[in-house]
Amino acid sequence: MTPIKEYDFDPRNLPPELLNAIGLAVASFAQTEAVMEMAIAGCLGIDTEYGAAVTTHMPAPLRFSVLRSVAEISIDDLDILDELDELLAELDTAFNKRNDLIHNEWARDPDTGKFFTIKERARTRYELELGSVLT
Repeated sequence: MTPIKEYDFDPRNLPPELLNAIGLAVASFAQTEAVMEMAIAGCLGIDTEYGAAVTTHMPAPLRFSVLRSVAEISIDDLDILDELDELLAELDTAFNKRNDLIHNEWARDPDTGKFFTIKERARTRYELELGSVLT
């Protein structure tokens, strides 16, 4: 019988450089979400206080959708709308990467010292995926 390998899932054992990088990504995206909230308010023609009242409780995917919708109504320049679509596509990629950082479980292989993430999904069926291996 093959012995069961025990991985280290204790986040206190992650290296400080990795924890700093995760923290920077999270803080950076929080700032990005604030900019998106201000963009929504600007497109709606309301001040930031009213904008925050409308957008603060929105999940990020809804902010993306609302920003696209109000921008299409308030911006007449198709080139600017195309540029906004490109920026929002980049933001969506960053958002998904941020989600992988903060919603996946981090682990370390005690034999190799390499770090990786575990991503679980259970939308229609349960799935487990091993993420990128970091050294």
